[in-house]
Amino acid sequence: MVATERVLFLVAPLGFAFLTAVGFFITYFWAESTGDVASLPKWPYVSDTGDSIPSSCLFTLFVIWAAILVFISMFLYYKYVECKKVAKKANRIALGVGCVASFGLTVVGSFQFSAIKPVHLSGAGLAFISAIIYSWIVIYIDYKYKINGERGRKLFFLRIVIATIDTICLVLLIIGYFLWNKSDTMMKNFPTITEWILIYLSIIFISTLAYEISHLHKLTISISLIEDDDDEENSERERMGLHISVDKT
Repeated sequence: MVATERVLFLVAPLGFAFLTAVGFFITYFWAESTGDVASLPKWPYVSDTGDSIPSSCLFTLFVIWAAILVFISMFLYYKYVECKKVAKKANRIALGVGCVASFGLTVVGSFQFSAIKPVHLSGAGLAFISAIIYSWIVIYIDYKYKINGERGRKLFFLRIVIATIDTICLVLLIIGYFLWNKSDTMMKNFPTITEWILIYLSIIFISTLAYEISHLHKLTISISLIEDDDDEENSERERMGLHISVDKT
């Protein structure tokens, strides 16, 4: 039973990785086959692959479900750190930043680039920036409190490499977007390819949360209904009626 629960928990980070890593290439090949994006050697932005019907339908489906799964992954990581009883403030900040990143993804999936450009770009900005901030907070928690012990050192250094390259890619993407986005030359490939690298490194980073999540084995949801009472203690208990906890082995 414990093994089954662990596998179910891993569905979140691994499902997110599959939906995005595979899903974006599915929408690319679909959009390319219908002529909605340019063929090689030109390379589109990820959003371009889901900008027109019918590929936009799949793009929205992939991104919305990815947003749900990435939030669940971040929540499970939050509970893992909570079980360690360390970094309470940093852990809460990480979860909050993760919520912003997830929301940004839903905006990207809901508002196509050509439909409402400012909203789409705002969502993408929220998702990119929040994902990178989240990565560095996770690295800080691991460095400061060594929550994974010596067994997690290789993973710790891998995350540093990913987050560093991701941060550089974000800066290069912003520079390239303003310099060459409207260019008809091959230089437009610079920001587009940089965006793909940025996104796929973020996917890899989130998938590494599977290491911590694999140590979780029990999810308990407790819901209690308390009758109306003027007693202050009961009123407080009523507000705390829903309780979710994850225990670590």
